[in-house]
Amino acid sequence: MIIAPEYTPEISLQAGLSNQEFLRHVICYAQHIFVDEMMFIKNERCEFVALSNKAALEFSLGCEILGKTFHAVDGIQKTIQENIHAHELQLLNDRKMQTSFYFYTKNGKTCNYSVKKRAIVNPETNDVVGILINSEKVVPNAHRKFILQQFFDSVKPTFNPVDFELTSLQNQIIFCLLIGISNRKEIALTLKNITGQHITENQVKNSLQTLYHEFKCSSVSQLVNLILMEQIPFEIPVNTLPLGNYLI
Repeated sequence: MIIAPEYTPEISLQAGLSNQEFLRHVICYAQHIFVDEMMFIKNERCEFVALSNKAALEFSLGCEILGKTFHAVDGIQKTIQENIHAHELQLLNDRKMQTSFYFYTKNGKTCNYSVKKRAIVNPETNDVVGILINSEKVVPNAHRKFILQQFFDSVKPTFNPVDFELTSLQNQIIFCLLIGISNRKEIALTLKNITGQHITENQVKNSLQTLYHEFKCSSVSQLVNLILMEQIPFEIPVNTLPLGNYLI
């Protein structure tokens, strides 16, 4: 790391800390750095030792989780718990940052989070003393949404979202559009592979035509723009993707 000379002496003063003392310092700094973010800190045994208020609220966790591993989190399938624990043990061993997508059901809705995990290493002992976890909700096509908001003022709401409720298939098709799959044949194949249901290209075509008519647009691009501008009440369908944590 490149550090300004005037800060180097201050950093050197942190040397000589035991593993537990160093982890305490990390917790102290993290609570001021990750303000209003979802953040977790675990020790070398993969036990929760700290979490931000936002993380606690988002995942319905409290003091009862401290000193426990992910196995103690309620409502999570055992296979998912084992998978996440195995990934964390791998992280402690190879010390390489892990990036993943985590799919989680909250209030009957599927939520998608990006997760970054880093090993916390005490420079004095060179021991891994814990794991720093930072997470945020995934916003599909965030860059495209930014461009629309900043440079296309003409994109204005054209209807009240509560006037139309999307079917499960329409939600699934929109999900495919948001991740860049727009060909009808590819959408049908993708949904068949994900859901295990036989979905035809003609079903996709009819659903898209219904959406075009309902939202007064004539192309996939226009439809996606309306979704990104939150003019279409899209939610990730519960059964579209298996819940769990997927390393990238």
